[in-house]
Amino acid sequence: MEPMTMNNRILEVREALGYGSDQDGFARLIGVSQATVSLWEAGRTTPTRTRLKAFERSGVNIDWLLTGDGEMFNNKAPSRDVAEIVRLYRQLTPDQQKILEAIAAQFLK
Repeated sequence: MEPMTMNNRILEVREALGYGSDQDGFARLIGVSQATVSLWEAGRTTPTRTRLKAFERSGVNIDWLLTGDGEMFNNKAPSRDVAEIVRLYRQLTPDQQKILEAIAAQFLK
């Protein structure tokens, strides 16, 4: 059996976060275009260091993503619910995001 490659691990992360075949939603979560995700998953390109940080912010263990060693997610991995909230937030306009942030700040007081 061939070892899993980085492009396969990216696909596995997308599915584990609940995006299934939704490359576009997953792309928004990590701040790239759907075309970029498609190129990564096809093995035609690999994420830059900056993009690796976006994976890390999503709770992905970067060592696992690069090498396959360790667990897929680090101990700060968000739940699928958090990933969905982030996905929805990124669909809002900047004005809507500010309103939502103000509401959240009020809840925290």
